[in-house]
Amino acid sequence: LERLGNGRLDGLLVAEVPSSPSAYREIRSVGLPWLLLNRRTTASHRYVILDDEGATRMAVDHLAQLGHRVVAHLAGPTSADTATRRKAGFRSAMAAHGLAVRRQHLVEADYTYEGGFTAMVELLDRPLRPTAVVVANVASAIGALRAAHVAGVTVPDELSVVSIHDLSLATYLDPPLTTVRMPVEKLGERGIEILSNLSPDDLIEEVVRGPM
Repeated sequence: LERLGNGRLDGLLVAEVPSSPSAYREIRSVGLPWLLLNRRTTASHRYVILDDEGATRMAVDHLAQLGHRVVAHLAGPTSADTATRRKAGFRSAMAAHGLAVRRQHLVEADYTYEGGFTAMVELLDRPLRPTAVVVANVASAIGALRAAHVAGVTVPDELSVVSIHDLSLATYLDPPLTTVRMPVEKLGERGIEILSNLSPDDLIEEVVRGPM
């Protein structure tokens, strides 16, 4: 942050939530326009986010249309705002379809391959195995697919898996991973657009929606 106030920058996009309120004071002290990107926090009302709730609802809608009634959610870490929003979308979509959200079918998974693997192992070991899983992150979904393979659970014959976000790698998996593609480029473009017209004291709370 000390290097930011040297006149060589015009604004700051923050893609990670600072861990303490004092960090926001430090950002403000630089005197540059700044904006949180796809993150929200009670310490600030300056953000542009994606429609994570809508994305998870879309995933549940897809699975419900396929006839699934027992759907689990490998949720992201509770510390991540994106995970909170995706879980909220999962709950609302399940309720809209008259499907039960069982505590045993909500498992926290870090946004990593290892996190998804560990969470899926835990989920498959619990009673009343689900027929479908919505995973909050594509990296953890890849780990979850590996865990299902190790456990001898075939995807998608015995278990359907849908992930939020997308990577080109998802297409080359066997079987390919179904994903809800988020308009990340549109988010970045909108962030730059807002930042270029933002004063240090403006309040911004916006959700970027687009094709998913």
